[in-house]
Amino acid sequence: GIASSDDSSSFNQAAVADAVPRGALRGSVGTGPREEQLLEVIPQQQQQQQLGEATALASEEGRRQQAAKSVFCVCRKECGDMFCGQMFYDLLECDPSCAEVCQGKGMVMSGCAGAREVTWYHNLHYKYTDCKDSPLQR
Repeated sequence: GIASSDDSSSFNQAAVADAVPRGALRGSVGTGPREEQLLEVIPQQQQQQQLGEATALASEEGRRQQAAKSVFCVCRKECGDMFCGQMFYDLLECDPSCAEVCQGKGMVMSGCAGAREVTWYHNLHYKYTDCKDSPLQR
């Protein structure tokens, strides 16, 4: 059958229709589209599809570049004295690394936290020193 119009790999039906002589019935002998006209339509559609794929890849790369580090590795010097050890993109990246980061700074790991939790430190009367690349600095 004919693919739906929202199928990106379907032929451009309007372009093919322009290549078919008016008044001809589909399947009638000698009245089909001229071969050279169809050969022009197909590469144009392939170019449009390839351009769409390249645009999607560029968009995905842009999203990765815009992804912000949003997980805080929180280190504790002493009770109520908290420091941001390092920023990470996600918990999967923070959890295995945070203890080592804090130990390297002479502190113990408090945990990996999100911005909401870190903003509560002030309300809990903790002293907190933020990371330079923290999204809360902006």
